[in-house]
Amino acid sequence: AMGRWWMVLAVAVMGMEADVSMCAYADLQSSPHFSFLPKHHAATPNRNGVRPASVEDSSRNPWKLPATSLLALPRLLGTWRDSPQTRACGIMLAACTAGLWTSTGQRFLSRLLPLGLRGRRRRRYLGRAAPVKAENEEERTQYQALPSVMTWNQPSNFLQGRKPELVLEATLPAMDGPETFYGLGCNETEFKLFLDYIAGTNLRAEEVHITSKYVDTQDENVRAMLRERWNSRHLLLKNKSSKNVMASDTRLVAEVKGYLKRMESFESEPMKGATLLQWLEEECGDELIQRCRADSDLSTENTQRALKEFLDWFKKEFPYYDKKCFHCEHAEGERLGSIRASEEEEEFLASRSEILRCPSCSRFSRFVRYNTVSKVIETRKGRCGEYSMLMYHIMQALGYQTRWVVDWTDHVWVEVDMHGSWLHLDACEAALDNKKMYVAWGKQHTYVIAFVRGACEDVTVDYVDDMEEVRKRRDLTDEDLKASLEIAQAEFLQELASKS
Repeated sequence: AMGRWWMVLAVAVMGMEADVSMCAYADLQSSPHFSFLPKHHAATPNRNGVRPASVEDSSRNPWKLPATSLLALPRLLGTWRDSPQTRACGIMLAACTAGLWTSTGQRFLSRLLPLGLRGRRRRRYLGRAAPVKAENEEERTQYQALPSVMTWNQPSNFLQGRKPELVLEATLPAMDGPETFYGLGCNETEFKLFLDYIAGTNLRAEEVHITSKYVDTQDENVRAMLRERWNSRHLLLKNKSSKNVMASDTRLVAEVKGYLKRMESFESEPMKGATLLQWLEEECGDELIQRCRADSDLSTENTQRALKEFLDWFKKEFPYYDKKCFHCEHAEGERLGSIRASEEEEEFLASRSEILRCPSCSRFSRFVRYNTVSKVIETRKGRCGEYSMLMYHIMQALGYQTRWVVDWTDHVWVEVDMHGSWLHLDACEAALDNKKMYVAWGKQHTYVIAFVRGACEDVTVDYVDDMEEVRKRRDLTDEDLKASLEIAQAEFLQELASKS
């Protein structure tokens, strides 16, 4: 759009000199703001606004181009060289140049120019590296592999323009000596409430002194410090994204390997198979469970109907936990952040625990993110992470080939193989075979990857309407994504083999 406006301005300036009347010119001359105008056109128009006949010939008028303007261009340039009207000419040339130098002007005039935009300048205008009519395949591949233009001019000490992170710090007295706690991503009020939770009492202002500083989260020393504070259970993380700041490896390969490791941990779940199936029959009823089994004699339609009935039961018995107070059940608790799970909680594969404060009763709740079937069944509190894990084991107990699907925009669900096609099941929403449901939510998918033991597959195309828009949001091309998944699987299997 900017290119079009520059070109319109250039045309307007070129046409302006052909339409300015001597009446307007005389009025401009009389104004002190336009005293720079030449005085050889001082003739005054009559009352009817008609140009006097004594006006000089247009060949001497720098505001009026003759019909043969191109032929008279050398003479006009000589006339304009020392004239204030050179300013108007300069505006015209600047507008033409600016219009040409934008993407619109480039596309409009590229066929008329001997030299086209290439390389970095092209990427800046198009906003993203894009395939062009390259002379060879290597050049086209290089264009496709280039990152988004947003990463080009970022300072090298930031993660794609990440702002410095604010870290809060406070020291509390303890039996074994003072202990220092830290907060990342939280504000001072939330951090103060967290300190109250740690101390077990409402600390007075004079008892705690909170300091703050900004840190560069791209600095590996800073990351190592944050990891150390987290591992010692002295760091409060407000947002899930804050934990990614501490990661020693931020590549997609490392994230995929982490999910493959979690899938491997599913195999060591003690409550699965026949044990879990027995619990299902006792809780949900033998008749419904038999209809849900993969080896039932029902048609595909009736089996899906039974699965939907089971999902409705599951959602009622295992409601999605948000922020409800554990004590007074007030619905709108205040989430302060997460800390590393305690040693007792880690026995049930919990990695973190959320700390919440109730504005109604002023008491604290600790929501532990357990990852074992028995503990989730016991607490009946969870979100998509806990319930997708539980549903994965339930579907396997019912005899289905199951895979765990991770959405990189923070959601997870399962799929089951039903007569050769993968059926979508979302336990939190009691949703069955509704893969485009997330598009209706307004989700901006980047990667949706399905995991089975030791392997994974990109299934994003099944969950979006416009795959081209998804590719624009990604940091990797399709080829690079495929290669990253293969590398992650190979490294994971190699590490697994070395341990055994």
